[in-house]
Amino acid sequence: MNSIKERLYRLCFVPTTSDLAPVAITLLTPPPTPPLKGEGSQKSYSPFPCREGGWGVRFFDLLRIVQDLSTTVVLSLATSLQLVATSMDMSTASVIQQTDDFAFWEAQCYERVGREAIEACDRAIAINPNHTGVWVGKGYAQEILRRYEEALNSYDQAIALDSDYSYALLGRCVNLNRLEQYTEAIIACELAIKGDQRWGSGNSSAAWNNRGWALEQLERYDEALLSYEQALEVDPNDEISRENLEYLRQRIDLLELQQNHE
Repeated sequence: MNSIKERLYRLCFVPTTSDLAPVAITLLTPPPTPPLKGEGSQKSYSPFPCREGGWGVRFFDLLRIVQDLSTTVVLSLATSLQLVATSMDMSTASVIQQTDDFAFWEAQCYERVGREAIEACDRAIAINPNHTGVWVGKGYAQEILRRYEEALNSYDQAIALDSDYSYALLGRCVNLNRLEQYTEAIIACELAIKGDQRWGSGNSSAAWNNRGWALEQLERYDEALLSYEQALEVDPNDEISRENLEYLRQRIDLLELQQNHE
């Protein structure tokens, strides 16, 4: 019974009569893409029929409605509905696997995470290999999985298509830092700062911060300090840059103290 409950939890039941015959079944609508800042839904109805304000009933609610029926009847109904759900899911999956709609896979590339995001990005790239956004999306997904060399390659593909793309250049800088290739990371961050200023939802503070980190690892402390300070000038709320700056100042003070004692 529990496995049936779990399987059918995502189904929505709309009883049309007191004896539940017939029962209309509707799969829950998938969550919409989160609205942009300042943008709201224009719909006057709930897109989730089984949630508050909707017109459906979840499986657990259905059990309460039919609590006077025998367990055998409920199990029979649930088993039938499970077969319908399985059929509907297989049909939906088949349609999704066959689609060659670039916009669909591009959206999935940005919205999914991990390996699923990479697979979606690859589907989008197979349709349009000249789209910088999906290469960047793939690079970010690989970066999250700590596949830094692969991420670097994806960002490089985006840069090959648009050499001034600041966000892609930043991605190159970040992953070069993680691969401890600091000299190349500095170059990439400087190119990002000089680039087209497309930073996604961020700004150039991340490039200044990553430049500072690379300089610090090369013990070019004065330059690193200036880079962290520039990051904070761009974005005073950048806590990562602030922490890096404070840590480097403490490190310099400690080094000077050690030198004075020698």
